[in-house]
Amino acid sequence: MKLLLLICLAVVTVVSPALSMSSGEELLRDMRLKMIQRYIQQNHQINQIVDKLETFCPGYREDFIDAINEVQRCTDSIDETEETICSTVRNHFSRCLKPIVNVFEKCLPDKSRELPSFMVDTFISTSNHVCRIDGEHIFELSNPCVQTPSYRMRRCMLKVHLKLEEYSSEVPSKAEICNFIKSLKGCFKSHLSLSCGNPITREAFMDLFETTMKRCDDDKTWTNDIKDVEVIMNGIPNPE
Repeated sequence: MKLLLLICLAVVTVVSPALSMSSGEELLRDMRLKMIQRYIQQNHQINQIVDKLETFCPGYREDFIDAINEVQRCTDSIDETEETICSTVRNHFSRCLKPIVNVFEKCLPDKSRELPSFMVDTFISTSNHVCRIDGEHIFELSNPCVQTPSYRMRRCMLKVHLKLEEYSSEVPSKAEICNFIKSLKGCFKSHLSLSCGNPITREAFMDLFETTMKRCDDDKTWTNDIKDVEVIMNGIPNPE
C-alpha cells in the first residue's frame, strides 16, 4: 500500500506539469494534494505505532519499522474479493503479524516472550467464535445493557486500571495475564446479572469471555486460586 501510494504520487507529480494547461489542472492539483496528505498521515500513524511498540522494546525501532513494512506487504497481498472478514482473520492474521511477533520474541524478557503469540492466538480464537455463533447471539454482543453502570463493573474497571498501571512498568508473562483474566470472571458475570436481564444476552457475553480463556485452558498456564463470585437465582450477587 505504501509503495503503491509512492508510485502514484510520483506519476502524478511528473505528469501534472505537462497537463497544467488543460482544463483538468485544478483536479490534478487536488488529487496530488490529497495523495500527499494521505501519505503524510499514513507515515504519522506508522510512527505513532512504532513509538508505542518501542516503549516495550527500547532500541528496536528499526526492527519494528521493518516488521511493519512486512506486515503491510502481507496484508496488501490478500485478495479481499475472495475473502470474508472471518476467513481473512483465520487464514492471514497470524501469518501477517508474524514479523512483529518475531521482534517481540527477540526483545521481551524471557518470561514474556510467549505473550505476543498467545495474544494473537487468543484474538483468532475469539474471532472464530464470533464467526461460528448464530445471528441472535451476534446481535446481543452489541446490546448496550453491558455498558449500564453497576457497582460490580466499577470494581472490575478499578482492577483493570490498577493492573494496567502495574504492567506499564513491567511486561507480564502469559501466566500472569491468564490469572488476571480469570480473576475478572466473577465481577463481569455479576455485572451482567445486574445490568442485562435477558439470559441470551448474558450467555452471549459469557461465552465470549470464556473464549478469551481458551488458550489459557489449553495448557493450564494459569493457577485456579481465585474464587468466583457466586450469583443467586434472581441475578443479584451474594455479599462478599
